[in-house]
Amino acid sequence: MTQEITTESLRVLIPADLILDGMVEFPQVGDHVEYALTFVEHEPGIPPEMRNDLTARVEVRGDGRLSREWVDPAGRTHPGTYSLLLHGRGWGWGAALHSSTLYHGTVQVTGSLSADFPALVPEQARVRAAVTGRRLVSHTSWPDANGHCSGGGIHTFGPVREGQNGFATGTVPESPIIESSGSCINLIPPPEGPWTQEVGVLVELRIIAG
Repeated sequence: MTQEITTESLRVLIPADLILDGMVEFPQVGDHVEYALTFVEHEPGIPPEMRNDLTARVEVRGDGRLSREWVDPAGRTHPGTYSLLLHGRGWGWGAALHSSTLYHGTVQVTGSLSADFPALVPEQARVRAAVTGRRLVSHTSWPDANGHCSGGGIHTFGPVREGQNGFATGTVPESPIIESSGSCINLIPPPEGPWTQEVGVLVELRIIAG
């Protein structure tokens, strides 16, 4: 079957944990890849470098039921969402979306795309593409009044280091060192901040059709 690299492009974050768990290879320019995709609608804090403006056909899943609201570990309440699947118009890509809006038909949406664990998204939420560019993504946050780096912060983008195949965590040994079984040392974010960690690779993809 003939494979055509189209002119349609997507920006996709490949999270560090997906690479470190061996689910995908560290992306190289020129690679032909396949990723499971999740889409997050535009919200404050999503940097413009990760923005995608998409036209897609919506498939409603789960009989269109609204899930219950939930509270995250930081105490923030999140509204219930609908389980949706976005299908790229004209080319073969799909992305899972959990939205508080029940979309129908063909829509225009803005947000960010991330590679995900294949078992966590529908089989149709996939993209096959060629990697045409990549940037290392770092996240910097500062401790709150309780000394926890629990939210907020900024993303920065830079070149991938030559030969890089892992990610700097930005953690430091806990002080004083707490004795534990064996010779393990607890690593924690810098207590005084800031905490800068490499969180993934942002790739530019050209969709493969056929």
